[in-house]
Amino acid sequence: VAALFWCDGAGGNTANYDSEVLELNGSRIGKVPPKLLKWIEEGNDPPKIIVQEARKRGLDVFYSFRINDIHDSFIPEELASFKIAHPEWLIDNTYYGASTALNFAIPEVRDLKLRVIEEIFEKYDFDGIEIDFKRASPFFQPFHEYRNRHFLTDFLRIVRESLNERGKERGREIELAVRVNENLEACKLDGFDVETWVKEGLVGILIMGTGTIDIDIPAFRELVQGTPVRIYPCLYGWPSGYMPIPDNLARGIAY
Repeated sequence: VAALFWCDGAGGNTANYDSEVLELNGSRIGKVPPKLLKWIEEGNDPPKIIVQEARKRGLDVFYSFRINDIHDSFIPEELASFKIAHPEWLIDNTYYGASTALNFAIPEVRDLKLRVIEEIFEKYDFDGIEIDFKRASPFFQPFHEYRNRHFLTDFLRIVRESLNERGKERGREIELAVRVNENLEACKLDGFDVETWVKEGLVGILIMGTGTIDIDIPAFRELVQGTPVRIYPCLYGWPSGYMPIPDNLARGIAY
């Protein structure tokens, strides 16, 4: 293993770390984990320790950001106060998706997520970030995904620019990875303009798939040919029905 992609486990709307942008996980209902408070008070903020221990082991370490996670639709601790205060930021889920999914056509939603990313790299020395777009679609009102794709592309442009500025301060590049669908058609249906992201050099790593074992690797390989973008298929059994993935199947998929 050469790299660790670390998610704080709170889902990206609340924080399991010392944040001034997001409220601590469980704070809305008075159930912040006592261990988390203890660690922060002792100076052992989890991302700080993760980066420190990754360095000791020679690992690159990325912050994995679930940018539209909807576990808060059934986990009360993860339901942030801003979603209660701003129901207009949420998607009408008449057709599909969870009731707590954010609408990324709303400027305030994009601004909030950008501030989360900026704070992460202001406070912690991660080598890069994974924006996990698979946690979770939809990002726009039903049937508006493709026509609204420019909102996510503009968002990535701003993120890339912010990371470039921070990288100049650190004297090294900060990498940007994105997790997207298992094929390019599905990406288009969700409003992920991956072709433009690659063409403009907005991302350095494409991670394909979540919970699927049928990934169109040739199409992604052709897309990134002649660019420095790397592609990484995701080997993940749930919810394909394999939990865990049998060893023989895992080796076969990897091959």
